[in-house]
Amino acid sequence: MRTRHPRLSAFPLALALLCGGCQAGPVNLPFPTLGGKQLWGDERVDCGWRIQRHAWTGHHRLLGPSDVRWAWGSYAECEARLDQELDAADLEPQSRHAVVLLHGMIRAKESLDDVAERLEDEGYEVVNVNYPSACGSIAEHAAQLQRVLARLRGIERVSFVTHSLGGLVLRQALAEELEGPEPARAVMLFPPSQGAYLADYWGDTWPYRVFGGPAGQELRPARAASIPPPSVPFAIVAGGRGDGEGRNPRIPGDDDGTVAVSEAHLPGAELFEVLDVGHTFGMSDPQVLDVVADYLAR
Repeated sequence: MRTRHPRLSAFPLALALLCGGCQAGPVNLPFPTLGGKQLWGDERVDCGWRIQRHAWTGHHRLLGPSDVRWAWGSYAECEARLDQELDAADLEPQSRHAVVLLHGMIRAKESLDDVAERLEDEGYEVVNVNYPSACGSIAEHAAQLQRVLARLRGIERVSFVTHSLGGLVLRQALAEELEGPEPARAVMLFPPSQGAYLADYWGDTWPYRVFGGPAGQELRPARAASIPPPSVPFAIVAGGRGDGEGRNPRIPGDDDGTVAVSEAHLPGAELFEVLDVGHTFGMSDPQVLDVVADYLAR
């Protein structure tokens, strides 16, 4: 595990709490964020630090490894401060091979913390990307991912682990010519590769439209199936009980509660593994973590 930045441990908590409600103020004082995971997207991730862009206002902020905000303003201003902090602490990636993680719809990067911990223990540099899933289309999220990849520092190869919607975002990003490290391989966990029956079933309801956003509408089968498969070797882990019925009676066939096994399948996969785990928390299951680690190590 990467050690905490030395300046963070000395940070005065009282000042952080005093300034915590003034996040939009003109003074760049370090203090904890107030959340907003569904509104902020990573533009650069480096040794636990991240520059994020607000989906509505377009302004940026610099977060330290403990999600303490160290700067805000333009991207250039945040990047200058980030480079200063990285130089001061002499921080470098722990490996030239990074694994980029992409969470699912209405989730945040923390949902993949167990995957991140396992892969860090395996020796990879882990880049756990946050994107505002309800605030953009799959193409917009893919463009954000492309910017993160282009800004990776000290990385020669990059692999990917995705959950649910993140698999479609990755496929869209890989459909374009990428800047940055050489893409190696990918593992997609419970992806709606062929789209999702539930996206059609709930798609016209107002809760789904609000919380799913434009990307949620693109999970309908007609759109999802049109995205090219990954241009790198890839594996898929699906969730199913093996009884032909699954967890959700609304979904035809075996399923993980959200995505059918048949919907997760994508031609060209080197490995298609079906495990008895659920969609929402299955990425933390030890069986799933073993499949991820074993496939990336090939």
